[in-house]
Amino acid sequence: MGVMEAVKKGFSLTAKSLNLLVVIFIFNVVWNIVGIFLAPAAPVTGTGGPAPVNPAFLILSIAFIFLSVFIQGGILGSVRDLVKQGALKMSEFAKYGSKYYLKLFGLGLLIMAVVMVFALVAALLIAMAAPTGNRVAIGIVSILALIVGGFGIYVMILLFLSPYVLIADEAGVIESMKKSVQMVRKAIGKVLGLAVLVTLIAFGFGFVLGILTGLLNLALAGGTIAQIIAAVLTSALNAYIGVLMTASFMAMYLSLKQKA
Repeated sequence: MGVMEAVKKGFSLTAKSLNLLVVIFIFNVVWNIVGIFLAPAAPVTGTGGPAPVNPAFLILSIAFIFLSVFIQGGILGSVRDLVKQGALKMSEFAKYGSKYYLKLFGLGLLIMAVVMVFALVAALLIAMAAPTGNRVAIGIVSILALIVGGFGIYVMILLFLSPYVLIADEAGVIESMKKSVQMVRKAIGKVLGLAVLVTLIAFGFGFVLGILTGLLNLALAGGTIAQIIAAVLTSALNAYIGVLMTASFMAMYLSLKQKA
C-alpha cells in the first residue's frame, strides 16, 4: 500500500466512524472548555509573573493525561476492527480502552525515556563544552550534540508504529517496539511520506480553521463566547484528524505486515 492509497483509505474509514468521532469530540471539547475557565491566562497584576496554577486545573490536567491513554486504546482497537473487518464496534470501545491501558501507558513511558536519554546526552555535551569558552571545542561538541539529537529523532521514527503493532498483533510492549523498528526500517520512505502528508493535511485544515476563528473573534470582539466556539471547532477538527491519522497508519501497517 502506497502513501496516497493509505490516506485515501484513511479518509474512507473516517467517513464510516461517526460514532467514534463523536466520542473523541466530546472528550476534546470538555477538556478545551475546562481549560478556558480554569487555566491561568494572564500575569498576576503588579508582579509581571505568571498567574498561579488553579489546583483544580492541575488535578484535571493529570486526570486528562491518564484518561487520554484509555481513549487512545479505544480508538486504536476500534480502528483496527474497522480496517480488518470493515465495521466499527463502538460497543467494544471501553473494553479496548481498559484492555490495552497498561500496555499503552508502559509503551508511552518507555518511548519518553528513550527521548529523554538522547536529549540529556545532547544537553550534557553542550553543558560540558560551554564553560571552556573554546570556540573550536564548543563547535565540535555542538556538532556531536546535533548528531546525537538526529539519531534520537531517527530512533523515534523507527518506534512510530509501536502502538499499531501493539494493538493489531496483540503484542507486548517490548515486542511491539522491536517489530516497529524492523518494519519501519524496511519501509521508512512510506512511513515518513505518510506522516508528512497527514501533517500537511492537518496543517491545511488548521489554517482554514485559524482564519475562521480569527474572523469569529473579530465579529464577537473576543470574549468567552468566541473562545467556546473556537474550542468546539478545534475539538471537531482534532477528532477528525486523529481518526484519519490512526486509520491511515493502521491500514499501512497491516498492508506492510501482509507483505513481510
